[in-house]
Amino acid sequence: AQMVKLPIRRERAFPRVVKERPWKYPKPQKKTASQLLN
Repeated sequence: AQMVKLPIRRERAFPRVVKERPWKYPKPQKKTASQLLN
C-alpha cells in the first residue's frame, strides 16, 4: 500500500516542485554555469 501511495504523491509533487523550484535542474544549470565560468 505504501508503494501505491508513493507514486501518486510523487506525480502530484512533480509539477508543483518543477514550477516552484526551477533550480531543481542540475543538468542545464551545470552546463550554463560552465559556459559562464569559461
